[in-house]
Amino acid sequence: MNKIKPAEVEETWSWRKFAKFYIPLSLTSLLNLIWQPIGSAALSRMPLPIGSLAVWPVLSGLVFILRSPGMAFNEVVVALLGERKAVEKLRRMALGLAATTTLIHLVFAATPFSLFWFGSITGLNPNLVEIGRVGLWLALPLPALNVLQSWFQGALVFGKKTRGIPEAVAIYLISVSLLLAGGVIWGEVTGLYIGMGALCLAQGIQTIWLWHKSRQVIFPLSIKSTESDYGQR
Repeated sequence: MNKIKPAEVEETWSWRKFAKFYIPLSLTSLLNLIWQPIGSAALSRMPLPIGSLAVWPVLSGLVFILRSPGMAFNEVVVALLGERKAVEKLRRMALGLAATTTLIHLVFAATPFSLFWFGSITGLNPNLVEIGRVGLWLALPLPALNVLQSWFQGALVFGKKTRGIPEAVAIYLISVSLLLAGGVIWGEVTGLYIGMGALCLAQGIQTIWLWHKSRQVIFPLSIKSTESDYGQR
C-alpha cells in the first residue's frame, strides 16, 4: 500500500515576499496584452492590410489550438519539478511534446485540412485562404517554442524567481516591435507574413532569455538529483 506523502508547510510569506513573487507575474499578463494593438497597427500599414487583418484572427485561433498542449505544460512543471529525478523526466517530456505538437502542426499545414479550415469552416475567400495557408507554414516553430517557454517559466515559478518572466516578455515586445517596424518601412511583403515571421523570431528570442534565467533553478536541481543517485549506489 502506498503511503500518503505528508504536506510540506512553508514559512509564512511576508507582504514584501508575496509582492516580489506576484507582481512580475501580473506584469507578464499586462505586457502580453500590449502586443495586440501593436500588431494590428503594424499590419494596417503594410501591403494587403484588409486581408491581413481579416486572416490574422482566424490563423491565430488555429495556431492557439495547436499551441495549447504546450501552454498546459507550465502547470505540470510547477507541480512536479520538486520530485525525484523530475528534471530529467520533465526535460524528456518537453522534447517529446515539442516534437509531437510540431508534427501535428506540420500535418495541418501540409494536408488539405488547412484548405478545409480556412475555406469551409471560417469561410474566407480563396485569395485569403492562400494567405492563411502560407501564414500557417510560417507559424510552424510556435508549438515547440511554447513547450520550451512553459518548461523554463514553470522552473522560474517553482524556484520563486519570477522576475525573469516579465523580463522575457519585455524583450519579446521590443523585438517584435522592431521587426514589425522594419516590415512597415520595407513595405514590400504582405503584412500577415511579416507579422507571423516577427512573432516567431521574437518568441525565439524570448525563449532564449527564459532558458538563460531558468538555469539558476534547473541546474542545481539536476546536480542535486545526480548526487542523490550517486549516494544511493
